Amino acid sequence: MVRLAALRDAVGGETSWRGVMRRLGFTTSRTGRVLRQICDEHQIDYSHFRLVGPDDASIVRIIPGASSWAEALEGLGYAPDSGSARATIRKHCQRLGVDTSHLRVPTKAAVGASMSFSPQLGRLRAAGPYLVAAALTLAGAEVSLACEGAAYDLLLDQPGGGLLRVQVKTTTRRANNTWVCKLTRSEYRHGSVGGHGHAKYSAEDIDMFACVDGAGQIYLIPIEAVEGQRAIHVRRYQVYRLPMQLVGLTGLEPATFGPPDRRATKLRHSPCDAETTGEP
Repeated sequence: MVRLAALRDAVGGETSWRGVMRRLGFTTSRTGRVLRQICDEHQIDYSHFRLVGPDDASIVRIIPGASSWAEALEGLGYAPDSGSARATIRKHCQRLGVDTSHLRVPTKAAVGASMSFSPQLGRLRAAGPYLVAAALTLAGAEVSLACEGAAYDLLLDQPGGGLLRVQVKTTTRRANNTWVCKLTRSEYRHGSVGGHGHAKYSAEDIDMFACVDGAGQIYLIPIEAVEGQRAIHVRRYQVYRLPMQLVGLTGLEPATFGPPDRRATKLRHSPCDAETTGEP
């Protein structure tokens, strides 16, 4: 493997096993253990090698007097919150028979302890696809998120029905005692103000809408039922409502039941949205 003369010279000229292996052209940790065994068999002195980590005497002296792992690790020259160092010292303590049961283990704050966990309606749009995916998954369906840039948000693998493209829409606006859900998307339009405009979905784009209202109700509406419309009043589509309510939305700020705003009034009288007119 290696000549004894070369090994003797390498050990005498280095201060660590890593340096010895580097000088002899070895890289694996197993080789270091073999070299150490050879040195022991041929009485090649390596006592001048610097120690990696604390010595046994320091562990036996510091661990019994410490009250926590942070105090013990700091006394042994480690960072007080180092998990790897704690695991290393624990192994040494087991080998030496040193008890560590009295050392307090550092605890981390529970998730959400440093933040105010209060669901907000303003975050419903961002959470919409995940809420629908969770509801459908709980109902036994296979659901996956669509790739970036697709016209839909989810792919629903319906038993016997193939893959369905689902576009998720959320609403936090009410008018005439019902939720008003917009069904349009933004697209680039040359010459328009801001370069973008609102476009309607068609059956070529998606197979159904999943509308989530501010009360946590989900409506799975086929595109054929609303194709060509810009917005709907979800109350007219109760037949498509899932027989469940998102528990996570309980505790949200209550919606405002004020008079319809200008947008709602314009919506009700839009000639292209006949489904939303005449609803008291």
